[in-house]
Amino acid sequence: MMLAVYAQGTTLPPRDSFWRRNRFLLALGLILALTAAISLTSASRGRQPVHKGRPLMDWAADLSANDPERATAAREAVLSLGPRAVPTLIRAIRRPDPVLAWPLLEASARWAPATYGTLIRWLGIGSIRAARRHALVALAILGPAAEPAVPALTRLIRRPPSTRNAGEWMQATYALGRIGPAAAQPLATVFSQAPVSLHAHLLNALADLGPQAADAIPTVLSAFERKPDSPWAALAQFLRAAGGDKALAHLYPLLADEDVVLRMRIRDVLSQIAETNLDARAALIEASTTEPGPVRLELLRLLGRLERLHT
Repeated sequence: MMLAVYAQGTTLPPRDSFWRRNRFLLALGLILALTAAISLTSASRGRQPVHKGRPLMDWAADLSANDPERATAAREAVLSLGPRAVPTLIRAIRRPDPVLAWPLLEASARWAPATYGTLIRWLGIGSIRAARRHALVALAILGPAAEPAVPALTRLIRRPPSTRNAGEWMQATYALGRIGPAAAQPLATVFSQAPVSLHAHLLNALADLGPQAADAIPTVLSAFERKPDSPWAALAQFLRAAGGDKALAHLYPLLADEDVVLRMRIRDVLSQIAETNLDARAALIEASTTEPGPVRLELLRLLGRLERLHT
């Protein structure tokens, strides 16, 4: 009888009420524990080369300083450290944001907005992201000496960027363009898989490589979206820098396309290539006698335009 009364007069709390009430704090504790573990691991292997008594990453942070003298001193320090700086810089760009940090921050903005800034500081996201940016700038300055960083930089740009990491994606792409021939094929491969909205950035990086990117021409041309509103100016800049005479044969068939605007874009590209490349101009002259009729007609128009520009 007493058991029945007790059962009727007492309502036991749901078993999971504790977890539901405290899930945010529990998740926060888990994140902080993981962050501490990652920080300890990074610190244990984070030895940096030193120049004039200052560690590398302090110099890297000064590369973007508003004070020209400070930025120049930082550049000289990074160049002085040279290849010795690269392992530390690779570790910096590989270090990810803390596990589950952004989902937790987004949740805190909804559940407890006042904690958002506190979490940013506790998780150290700002310093981690700043270190990545500084390291990317330093790798671009090192140029060919940073060749061992090509795989790590390629991993950074392999996926299309989100709003959160668009700046880092562009910095990594630019750095690859400063390194040298080892970066040409990785950039071309990413180009072949990237959305059209990113093509201009990748083409600019390939143009920075100059003739060292010549072997990437077929991959780029096969993946380039041949539409009137595609980044033709960036393509022309790349082909011109890489030695565009090797690309001409790939472009001739497009001179017979039904789209008038597309034919105009191709003529502009060919013109920009031939303006400063005597081998390209000679190839155009030869093609104007051997290609099919519609292509020959477009080439003759182009050659007449070039003749007028140089008289």
